[in-house]
Amino acid sequence: MSHRLPQPPAPTGERRSTAKDVGEKKPSNAPSATSSFQNFVVGGGNELAYRTIQSVAENLGQYGPLLLFGPPGVGKTHLQHALVRKLRGTPGKVRCLRLTAEQFTGEFLGCLERRALPGFRQKYRTIDVLLVDDVQFLMNKRATLEELLY
Repeated sequence: MSHRLPQPPAPTGERRSTAKDVGEKKPSNAPSATSSFQNFVVGGGNELAYRTIQSVAENLGQYGPLLLFGPPGVGKTHLQHALVRKLRGTPGKVRCLRLTAEQFTGEFLGCLERRALPGFRQKYRTIDVLLVDDVQFLMNKRATLEELLY
């Protein structure tokens, strides 16, 4: 198992190399084997998010969009993975998808180029729970944001 150090922020006007650029596999969207509600460290900065996500898990269909906002390292991604794990372990068929905003944008633009938007819309409108991480990536991407919200 190799460990990678985080890269420093790219200087303005430059882009950071990605896993695709260097021939690595992209990170999996499968829930992390270690991310669960039981091992989540609750503190003052994330208690509301923790309780809300648990409520979402227990009351499917009762919530509209939920935005988890906070600085890096407070557990937003951990909570998403924990929710996916919990939902996939519940009786019945809960269609749950977790991806990053960058992945959603890439798929949307690809379908737009191929004129395949009906299939894209069908896919995302039949999902019971859609979890999108790193939504700050959608800043200044109006068409993608509109597609996500409508």
